[in-house]
Amino acid sequence: MLAADTTVVIDGLMLAKPSTTMTRGACWVCSRRTHDVLTGVVLVCAGRESSAVADTRVRFRPLTRAEIDWYVASGEPHDKAGALRRSGLASRFVEAVDGSYSNVVGLPVGAVRALLDAQGFPPADAAQADG
Repeated sequence: MLAADTTVVIDGLMLAKPSTTMTRGACWVCSRRTHDVLTGVVLVCAGRESSAVADTRVRFRPLTRAEIDWYVASGEPHDKAGALRRSGLASRFVEAVDGSYSNVVGLPVGAVRALLDAQGFPPADAAQADG
């Protein structure tokens, strides 16, 4: 079994998925800031458990009130940690990504592969090569 969840942290504070009324404010908080996208991943197989946390730093450029209004009206941010979907419409606001891009857009592939390796699961192409 593989499980994962992601949160966004700014200045040591974890941002929840905002309610519709909080979305504008959450977008404003992320504007002009660098924040951490943290994803905890747990792999449990045959009674063995291993875990990892992927940390990616994302910096957004300053957003105007009109850009935030447009983004909120799109409906995209309402169920996203930190109110900004970094791989969706909000990608146009990203200035820099430091770390795993796959962590920002979904599941941190490198962290999952490391957990699988640690539990002895070969990559699919290696398993196929063994025939």
